[in-house]
Amino acid sequence: MPLEQVPARLAEAACSILRNCLSPPVADFFLQGRDCEAFLGRQFSNQDYSRLDEAIAAGTVVYDGTKVEGCLDALEALGCNIEGDLLPAACEEAFRGTVPVGMPCSMDFECVGDAVCVMRDSCPGTCTARVAAGGDCSSGLPCAVGLVCQDDGRCGAPAGPGEPCGGMSGRECRFGLACAGQEGDMPGRCEALSARLTATEGMSCNFDEGPLCRAGLSCALMGFGGMAPTMQCVRPVAAGGACYVAVPEMCPEGQYCNVNLMGGSFMGTCMPLPGDGQPCGMGVTGERCADGFACDEGDVCRRLQDNGGACSSNSLCYSDRCVSGRCEGPEFCTGR
Repeated sequence: MPLEQVPARLAEAACSILRNCLSPPVADFFLQGRDCEAFLGRQFSNQDYSRLDEAIAAGTVVYDGTKVEGCLDALEALGCNIEGDLLPAACEEAFRGTVPVGMPCSMDFECVGDAVCVMRDSCPGTCTARVAAGGDCSSGLPCAVGLVCQDDGRCGAPAGPGEPCGGMSGRECRFGLACAGQEGDMPGRCEALSARLTATEGMSCNFDEGPLCRAGLSCALMGFGGMAPTMQCVRPVAAGGACYVAVPEMCPEGQYCNVNLMGGSFMGTCMPLPGDGQPCGMGVTGERCADGFACDEGDVCRRLQDNGGACSSNSLCYSDRCVSGRCEGPEFCTGR
């Protein structure tokens, strides 16, 4: 597989995992109306993958295109057991780093095995081993394979279905699970997100504690009871219809509920998501623009840019890096 095809194929695998492991409302909350494959594919190709050719030319990464399909198969086979940013071991065969632990680096791909490139205040970084079970991860260092950084700042195995989570246990649930029943220091139990999809039309819903609405319904903000939001399961509406701010969006694809929450209003109208040069809309997840656009510092929607495109802020770049008015991939340290 040619290197330039890898980001799109990796995005397909990642989006498949996202849809299979998260309930529809949570997946929608995460994607904010974006086309998953298109958005992640552009992110991957403009971030570390944009510099991989330089690392390959420098000999710090050895790329074997015949091993990519095996990497993708292993990634999909992990299903919901994927944790953090760690790719399966099979991917090390496709992207083999040659830089030993303790030596200078520009990206994770360059480091041997599953070590990571830790950047502090300047380039280059240093290849660093992942934190073992019980080790301190409070500084942001990633944990070893199969581990996550728990609430106490130590690496540990995530809790599985039915296991204690939150509270005094300090454990996080495995990806695709939610911690149900936690109250203060009293731990809850991990359960599948799908188990929370029980609320029917007209019933109350709660994104933090559950229940969530059944498939085909949206959890809408109806108002506030004291300081607590009042959420209720409602049916989707047609274009131009009356709506509430909700997850998933009540409005058809490409539209959002235009509500003046700051003015004390909770009901609005379904309108097209704003495009280039239009004021940003507002939703549950923050400022909203049409797919392929982002909100700039002036609260105006602008088209997202690939590397080399003009930008005024990091948010307008797929790479999330705007340097001197142009989108750039991560810095690649030369002359090491």
